[in-house]
Amino acid sequence: MRKYLLSFFHEKSWGNRPNVPQDSSLWPEAWKKIHYKTYPRTPVVALPDPTEVTVNLGTSLHNRRSSRDFRNTVLNLKQLSALLAHACGLQKIPDRENHRTYPSGGGLYPVEIYVSSGDVQGLARGLYHYAHQTHTLEHIGQEHHQKQFVDAMTYEFTKDAPCTIVLSARWGISSPKYGDFAYRIIMMEAGHISENLQLVAESLGLRYCSFAGFKQKQANESFDLTSRSEDIIYCTSIGTSQQVVQ
Repeated sequence: MRKYLLSFFHEKSWGNRPNVPQDSSLWPEAWKKIHYKTYPRTPVVALPDPTEVTVNLGTSLHNRRSSRDFRNTVLNLKQLSALLAHACGLQKIPDRENHRTYPSGGGLYPVEIYVSSGDVQGLARGLYHYAHQTHTLEHIGQEHHQKQFVDAMTYEFTKDAPCTIVLSARWGISSPKYGDFAYRIIMMEAGHISENLQLVAESLGLRYCSFAGFKQKQANESFDLTSRSEDIIYCTSIGTSQQVVQ
């Protein structure tokens, strides 16, 4: 019976999809509103202006490959700023101020973006939430929280990575509109973001590896995600392509 669980879930997550009218004027406001999560009582770290990405897209696609060796690698705040701005930031286009650089089912953006900083130059070791509207980092976890998160990872290479971008799903954002079908939409969105992160990292000459191997409960707890309304679902570790000689 267990081997049929995936196909069973696939079928059920399709069958509970509500009938969404093509005419968006018929949608309730809850289906249109973009919810920006913030941590107003935490310290805020301003990110430097991101550098432009000038490498040809075809070159980045051709050279894209995961790396699991992050020994003696680092990352600086300007590189992190460029990663977040280009891979998952807001588009600076008139009349599209709330749209981001990746697609989202219904334009609701249920995936939150966090940063685990292990050795990012210019950024204290800890956990952070990325605030899209201000392109800043909200400092939500101290060094021991970051260690708790790293200890929850399955792969040893994550302990050497100077930075890990963490994606979480806020289940209640898309489900009022899409029902159980929202699960598919959220997972696809996480894939879109991760591919963007890899291509931007490649264009910046960085190493990267996306993964979903971690202890769910412990990883959630390190970010204080304990209500089951939000779960970590995917991560990407990132560091410099050339190892630093100690």
